[in-house]
Amino acid sequence: MAHQTARLFMLGTAAIADSAHENVYMALTSGDLSMLIDCGGSPSSRVMQAGLSFTDLNGLIVTHHHPDHIYGVPILLMNLWLLGRRGGFPIYGPQKALQVIQRMMDAYEWGTWPDFLQVAFHEIPLVPDTPVVSNQDISITASPVAHPVPTIGLRITNRRTGKVLVYTADTMRDSRVVHLARDADILIHEATGEYYGHSTGADAARDAVEANAQRLVLVHYSSVRGNPEAVLEEAKTIFQGGVELAEEFKVYEF
Repeated sequence: MAHQTARLFMLGTAAIADSAHENVYMALTSGDLSMLIDCGGSPSSRVMQAGLSFTDLNGLIVTHHHPDHIYGVPILLMNLWLLGRRGGFPIYGPQKALQVIQRMMDAYEWGTWPDFLQVAFHEIPLVPDTPVVSNQDISITASPVAHPVPTIGLRITNRRTGKVLVYTADTMRDSRVVHLARDADILIHEATGEYYGHSTGADAARDAVEANAQRLVLVHYSSVRGNPEAVLEEAKTIFQGGVELAEEFKVYEF
């Protein structure tokens, strides 16, 4: 019998990468499903460091086209190819994000790489509760959030346990974020700070309160230009449930 628990592996947590943090991206596993969510700079090594099989990845979901969320895609695809992957590899995301990825790959002349794996692009429309990936173990839906470029957040439901994990991606406070996070068991919410298009720790906490989330995990924080511990304390003054800073390679089960 397949293990009932779904797992989200934090492969990167930061808004600005430094010696101890990569930019935000993660891997989701449940049963036979293994997906990347966003794609930082060292996907193959990070996936393997997390104890997962890099060549068994089933696909990639990108939330938007800002470089910190997609700059690892060329090396992701190249390493899969070099390691012998030849079957289809789906990439899901907003139309603009998929266009930018295709242009990135065109710049590398990927059409000339012999016997390259078949990449299939699947557009996610900016419509609330859009189905993305679903099987007997897991259901992933996407909803638009409030960022200066087209961006989606993800709601991941473990069909076996009924538990829900939500990842907001980059966003300001918005009623759509609260809708996305409604009754989530784990809410992974960005907390960049006082930057346009982003959220503070207090913003994340208020979204968690309004959504009735059970646990708040702060991500996309700045350890270079800010103080993550201060962001954490700011959130704790508002949200009375469990609050923590996301950690590199930590596993969140639901």
